[in-house]
Amino acid sequence: MTIHKFQIEFTGELIQIPGFVKVVSITTQRDDLVLYAIVDDLDKRITTIEVCILGTGNPLDAKVLLDEWVFTGTHSQYAGGLMWHVWYKERK
Repeated sequence: MTIHKFQIEFTGELIQIPGFVKVVSITTQRDDLVLYAIVDDLDKRITTIEVCILGTGNPLDAKVLLDEWVFTGTHSQYAGGLMWHVWYKERK
């Protein structure tokens, strides 16, 4: 098993991860938002991870309040000029 990095667009998206085991974290690297996941390199099954990103002051969709969404924290971009609140869930 290894840890892999997947870049995320700030609009949120679906990420296809072969051999997915577990999300380690979602954080910023420079001004990019990235997801780190543990991956089983021998397992080729694809898992879809859905990411929901909301900026401060934007309407909160009720879907992120459901139990299957995991809040990863608040992340900054452009030296704190923009703040993003990030959730993810595994799509079944």
